[in-house]
Amino acid sequence: MALLLLSIVVIGFVLFFSGIGLRYLAFIPLIFLGMFFGYYGATQTIKVHGSDLLKRYALYVARIIILAGLTGVFNFFGLDLTVSALGLVSVNLFLRIISTLVDYKDGKAVFQVGFYLSIAFLLVIALAL
Repeated sequence: MALLLLSIVVIGFVLFFSGIGLRYLAFIPLIFLGMFFGYYGATQTIKVHGSDLLKRYALYVARIIILAGLTGVFNFFGLDLTVSALGLVSVNLFLRIISTLVDYKDGKAVFQVGFYLSIAFLLVIALAL
C-alpha cells in the first residue's frame, strides 16, 4: 500500500512540474521513486523459478501473443488501429460470454484479461489521436 501511495504522490509531483512548465524538474521525483523501488526490491527475497512462473501464466502469455498477432494481421490488411482494437474488444467479450455459458474456468480468466488488455489498447489509441 505504501508503494501505491508513493507512486500516486510522485505522479502528482510529475504532473505539477510538467503543468508549470518545469519538465526537467519532473525527473527528480522519478529518480527518488526508482531508488525506493530498487531498495525495496533488494531487501525482499523472491523465490520463484522461471519454469513455475511460466507454467502458471502460460495461458495469459499465449493470449497476449495471439492478440498482438491479430493486431499485426489487421494492420497488414489495412484496417485502422481503432477498428482493430474494437474488433479485439468484441472478440474477447464474445469469447468471455461463451466461456461463461459453457462454464470454462480457464477461458473466463484468459478472455477477461484479453478484454482488459484490448480496452487498454483502445484507450491508448484514443489518447494518441
